[in-house]
Amino acid sequence: MASQVRLIFEGRVQGVGFRWTTRNVATSYNVAGYVKNLPDGTVEVLAQGQEPEILAFTKAVEQEMGSLATRKSEAWTQTGEIQDHFEIRY
Repeated sequence: MASQVRLIFEGRVQGVGFRWTTRNVATSYNVAGYVKNLPDGTVEVLAQGQEPEILAFTKAVEQEMGSLATRKSEAWTQTGEIQDHFEIRY
């Protein structure tokens, strides 16, 4: 069974290329899921896959974009249904 994490980034994270950068980072990792802007000004990232790969992916996103985020929350769960790619959702 695969894992998934839902991350919420707060701060100056919209209008700065956060979604595009996150999607580009995802191409280097074996993760599926999405990134999208939320109406409250935050950005949501949902990543699915094997836990070590998800951890490496989230660390890379934080290295690229973490300076723009003032806060990050995360919630881990198990999932039986895996998406087949990583996308930007609108």
